[in-house]
Amino acid sequence: MQELRILRWCDVCHKESGAFVEVTNVFVISVATPGAGRPLVRKLEVCEQHEKLPIELREMLRQCGTSSGDEPPRTIEQPTLFVEDKPKRPSQSASELRHMLCKFCGDDLQRGSMAEHLIILHHARRIKQPAKCPDCSAKHETPQSMVTHRRRAHGYDSLDALVATVKAGK
Repeated sequence: MQELRILRWCDVCHKESGAFVEVTNVFVISVATPGAGRPLVRKLEVCEQHEKLPIELREMLRQCGTSSGDEPPRTIEQPTLFVEDKPKRPSQSASELRHMLCKFCGDDLQRGSMAEHLIILHHARRIKQPAKCPDCSAKHETPQSMVTHRRRAHGYDSLDALVATVKAGK
């Protein structure tokens, strides 16, 4: 059996010098501009040497707040820039990333099959997506585009929502 390692390279090192330094941390940075619609979301993968940069930026924003010329400076109660630490996880093969264990019966399934499994065998209720995002009030025309928006912008996981309907029904 061959081991498959998925390696990612530090964005900063590669941009500055073309070097391939393995990633030790991943940050998701979201910049929201009032009236501009959905926030700009970017993933920054950094090595150990550069992982202090996003953390320092987050701390600086917390200390300084934001202001436009007319407003007094305000502290960031709900920041307009989010830098989230994603937990480090060991490298996994592509097939390990696609497989999941059912929390209720222990069946080993591919992620794409888990929703139907929960609905058919464990009587989970299908989740009807709202026309307006409950987190930011963005509107989307199709249920799939709403799911995609909620996953990318707010970290929504439709499988977690289905699992909650199984637990609520018991």
